[in-house]
Amino acid sequence: MAGGQRIFLYQLYKITKDRTYLDKGVVPFAEGLVKNARAKHGLLTASIEAPDRGFDNNDDFATLTLLAAYRELGDKRYWDLAVERLNMLAKMQREDGAIVPGNTGGMYICTITALDALALAAEKKLPIGKERLERFVRRAAEFALSLQETRPDDLKSYGGFYGQTNLENFRREWIHARGTTYSMIFNLRYEGGIEVPYYSVLGWD
Repeated sequence: MAGGQRIFLYQLYKITKDRTYLDKGVVPFAEGLVKNARAKHGLLTASIEAPDRGFDNNDDFATLTLLAAYRELGDKRYWDLAVERLNMLAKMQREDGAIVPGNTGGMYICTITALDALALAAEKKLPIGKERLERFVRRAAEFALSLQETRPDDLKSYGGFYGQTNLENFRREWIHARGTTYSMIFNLRYEGGIEVPYYSVLGWD
């Protein structure tokens, strides 16, 4: 089970107040990430059940799960690993803003997670390297616009984002529904200043 599903369980916990969702659904996953990531010198892609997968920009919201676990339990290991992951992504970022290797959806996973980390750092008064992370998000947001279909030739694809191909060898072949959806969530938060609680540890209190 990937990280994004754990965020759903976290949100169920926040709504129902039933700690089973947190204790059985979120915390064991966060613990597995801490254990495996330390052994591998970075955060595993997608899930702790796939230890041989490489590192890229798509962790399927595993880092966001770490932020959720930290917010509830205050265990600094979760926060430190999440920040380490974001710093690693910032180092992977090209000058044009692309976060490689990885695909469109993964790039938005990075930026949505970074926005949550910045907000959580402000909430908990934690150091995070704010300027560096804000620059990381800004450059990624600017690059992402180059992945959008802006010609009105085909209304079915107009406004959508190409994806599901690696950004290192990017091809405008398929409109990527997941990446397009993530882009809306990210841009509403980043450009619109609107609180969008989906794929977020915030907004569920």
